[in-house]
Parts: sequence; C-alpha cells; structure tokens
Amino acid sequence: MNPFEGETSFFLYDLDRLSERVRELKFSLASHAKLFYAVKANALSSIINVVAAEGIAFDFASSGELSQLKKSAISFENCIATGPAKNKLYLSKLLDNDCGTIVLESINQLKWLNELCLERECRCDVLLRIQLDWRDSTEQSVLGGNLITPFGLHPSDWAKISLKDFSCLDVLGVHCFQWGNILKPEQLEKVWMATAEASQNFSKQMGFSLTVLDLGGGLGVDYVGSSELKVEDVKKLLIQIKEKFSIPEVWMELGRFLVADCGKFYSRVCDLKTVRSQNVAVLESGINHLARSALTGVGFPAQVYGSQTTDSLTEARYKLVGPLCTSLDVLGEQALLGAKVGCWIEFSKVGAYGFSESMPYFLGHDLPGEFVLQDGAIRAIRSYLSAEDYLR
Repeated sequence: MNPFEGETSFFLYDLDRLSERVRELKFSLASHAKLFYAVKANALSSIINVVAAEGIAFDFASSGELSQLKKSAISFENCIATGPAKNKLYLSKLLDNDCGTIVLESINQLKWLNELCLERECRCDVLLRIQLDWRDSTEQSVLGGNLITPFGLHPSDWAKISLKDFSCLDVLGVHCFQWGNILKPEQLEKVWMATAEASQNFSKQMGFSLTVLDLGGGLGVDYVGSSELKVEDVKKLLIQIKEKFSIPEVWMELGRFLVADCGKFYSRVCDLKTVRSQNVAVLESGINHLARSALTGVGFPAQVYGSQTTDSLTEARYKLVGPLCTSLDVLGEQALLGAKVGCWIEFSKVGAYGFSESMPYFLGHDLPGEFVLQDGAIRAIRSYLSAEDYLR
C-alpha cells in the first residue's frame, strides 16, 4: 500500500537520521556547551520525542510550543523560555510550569517577573538578553544583524536599572544572538568572540557573575553548496571562548543545525511553460508550504524525484513557482533533469523552517501531509487537509 496515495504534497521526516545527528552533536559538543533544541525549527511531536530521548533540553518561545512540549511530558526544569513577547500573564504561566530559565528581553519583563516571584515567594533563574552594535558590518540576518530588533536591549539601556531592586531574580548570565545560519568558521569566531567580550563587560557593569553565556544557534546549513560548518571547528571555538573569558557554561539553542537534514518535501508539477525565454515550473505547493525562499531569497535544494541520468532525459533550468496569486511565490531556480507535468519535485534540508515557517492558509490550498520514517517504516502523522477541512 502506498502511504502517500492521494497526497498532492507532503513532508517526510527521517527520525532515524535525526537520532544519529543528535547523538553525533551531543558526543562532540555536550562537554563544552549545554545543548538545547529550538522548538521553533520544527515543533512536530515525533521530532520532539526523538530529541528528548537523546537527552537534549528545549528552548521554546511561545505558549503553543510550551503546550507541545507538555504533550510529550517534557520536564521544564532544564528548559529555557525565549522570545521577545512575554507579558505578565505569560510569565506567570512559565512559573506555573516550573520553567528552568527565563530570558528577559525588557525592563518591563524584569519588573513583572520579580513581582510575580514576590507574590509567590519564590525565586527564578534568568538571562538578560542584549542587542549589540555591529558598526563595522553592513550585513543583516533573519535575527537582525546590525538592525534594531525586538530582541533584548542594548547594554546601555539595561544599565538604567539596578539589579539590586529585583531581589527574587538570580541573573545567571547573558543571552545574545543576532546572527543566524553562519557557515564560515572565521565569521563564527568573529561574532562569538565579540559577543563573549561584550557580555563579560556587560556583566561587570551590571554587577553579576557571567556564569552562563547563551550564544543562541548560529550554526549554518548550506542550502546551495557544501560549505557547512564542521563540528570539530565549533568544538575548538567553544573551548577557546570558555578559556579566554573564564565562562563556566556556554549554552547553544540548536534548531536548524540539528533537524534540517532529516526532512524532505515533495510536491507535484502542475504546469510547465516558457515565459520570455525563461522556463517556469508551476508546482502544487509554494511559499504557503515553504516560505523560507521568500524570506531569505534562497531556496531549498530540489530535484525531480526518481529521475536518473539517461540519454533520453534532458536537463533544463527552471524558475520554481507555487500556486499563490503573488509574484513572491517563488521557491528558487533549479536545474531539473526530466521535468514533466505530474512529476514530483523533491526538496531536501526542509526538516527545519519548512512547514513550521509557512503561511498555509493563504488562498485556501490543501495543507500538506506530514509523515515520519522510523525503524524502516513510514507512518502518517497527518494526511493532507483540504480547505473544506480547515476553513471556518
């Protein structure tokens, strides 16, 4: 029986591959950094369960992600709550669930959490998130880079308060992460070294010991080539940072680097045409299921599924577009071998920020199915949903 029968598009996650990846990174890095899985990368329960079974903690950034972790019976003692939007009600919910560490991103959050702890007669471990100047850089990233963003405060803004006024909060250290998907070790070294130095100076200015430095994710996945960071290079850099700045603990919130390579996405070609001398392949799915290409300008690797190099097949470069009524609906440009109407296009490295980052309800197209491969068997998590199933 074909488990994909009736699907117009679907995701397939290889959980065995994910488990291997987690073990590999844990073996190489866990002695030098505390590893967290960033749930935002992919919140599927099956993925959460695999990561938890390998002993990795979690970074969550919303009530929805918190609820998803609770479904998997995750202990929140070793979890970290991130995300810029934390009102007093949400902070109360974090305390209700015994969240291990809360990242505070504003003076209001600092005040609200301290008030809640006073009312409950409890204490809470926190990190202060800082947003740094990168005046020597014109680069940007999805986390802001040199832009002003919602994430944290500049050290000079935090310095307007005294931590002595917040007696119920134990400041463990600093969270600083504004450069994502870094691929080059020299760039990672530049960013991490500058971050560590600024964090150390900030902790001295504020009068707390820098016990923890949370560097976020930042480990890149190469979607267009083969220049991904080597784990050994990351390990060496972590050792250098801890020794140079005498930091007891470094934390890393790995999402993309853990789970990207375990996922594939399949969508059928609806139409082929040539527009002003450019080949265009119109797919059943677009940025409603894979939004990353519109956000970053870089698509996921793609190929015709099942095609083999033979003299009877020709290769041509296509602009891959989806079904949405917007010129933004582009999944990149790709050389395809043997493309034809009705064939499947296979996108790889979609385990992170694939469907989790999409805009699925726009124009009322079918929602893709999600399947997992584990121990040699394919299991449906959810078959596709038509608009009749989810529109109200």
